[in-house]
Amino acid sequence: FGTFMYNFAQTSQTGHHDPAYISGLTLGLFAAAFLLTSLAVPRVVRRLTGPGTMLLGTLLQVIGLLGVAWAAAAAGEAFNLWIQLPSIFLGVGQALQFGPLVGTVVSAVPDRVAGLSGGLIATMQQAGIAVGVALLGALFHAVAAGFGFDTAFAVASLAQIGMSVIFGIGALVLLREARRTITA
Repeated sequence: FGTFMYNFAQTSQTGHHDPAYISGLTLGLFAAAFLLTSLAVPRVVRRLTGPGTMLLGTLLQVIGLLGVAWAAAAAGEAFNLWIQLPSIFLGVGQALQFGPLVGTVVSAVPDRVAGLSGGLIATMQQAGIAVGVALLGALFHAVAAGFGFDTAFAVASLAQIGMSVIFGIGALVLLREARRTITA
């Protein structure tokens, strides 16, 4: 998430010379999709289980990132317009990944350490954001130097797909473990 926001801001504001308010407004549908989905997640999680919801989130994240990569590579000056539809998929996918992740992990630990596990998750999320911005930001700027901001944003989005797939594999492991625990 942090990497996407950093690379988006660089592409929009530096690459396309958009003022900050245009860049922010461009992400309006992303934010609305994230918020509305976050409000609906408890209902969805009850039906799919936390890891199942995370798998759906991963699929939507991959679809959104493919759309963002296409929009960045092909849309040119209409970038802010064409990124709208894939950003909806990204917002829904993010909400379906991270809320259930916290719930799944915290519910798997004893009640006496639930607060500690929540704190550790928050710390790891911040560390992950920092590492993601550093690594994918470096990739972004290396590609931007030779091919421009739009291509760099597309390449960084494609690299994020790999990370989303790793997240999805982790969700599959959690799903398998949750089923094993229920069976036992």
